[in-house]
Amino acid sequence: MGWLKPFARAAGVPLEPEAAQYLAEVFGSDLAGIASELNKLAVLGGPLDRDSVQRVVGREPAGDSFAMLAAAAAGKAPEALAQLRRLLLGGEDPFRLLGAVVWQYSLIARCVALQAEMGRVTDAQAAQRLGVKPYPARKALEVARRLDERRIHAHLRRIQAADLALKQGRDPQSTLERLLVGLSV
Repeated sequence: MGWLKPFARAAGVPLEPEAAQYLAEVFGSDLAGIASELNKLAVLGGPLDRDSVQRVVGREPAGDSFAMLAAAAAGKAPEALAQLRRLLLGGEDPFRLLGAVVWQYSLIARCVALQAEMGRVTDAQAAQRLGVKPYPARKALEVARRLDERRIHAHLRRIQAADLALKQGRDPQSTLERLLVGLSV
């Protein structure tokens, strides 16, 4: 995203940071799509915030499984469900989504254990100890800081139940929705 603001400025489009972030979320690496939107936005003038850019572009950002789990862990079930729906509408396979939840909660659980062992843990320490890149370590720590050992065990049981429900052929969307609501308590 760091390249987008200077690129937009060179195109004569003064984007606020949140607006640039939105374009990056919606278009990812689609540079032609970003350039096309910047051409449209150039006629608006003035500093453009996220809302004004979103009205012109008219697209929802793709879902983000880290954001989905962070919202659930923060007790924000509606936000978590909105992320889930965007992921599913974007073509994400429910089984792969559950796999992502399992992987991320495995990291989160290991972060909870790491915090119990070490106290305050930095992103770099977690990344090194868990053998993952800094971004997933940071995201897992953000969620882990809101959980204790009792809650992480309850969440892992919910994930196990959702996995079993999917394998038994239950409706994937409602199974994942129930899981997210359960992870939000």
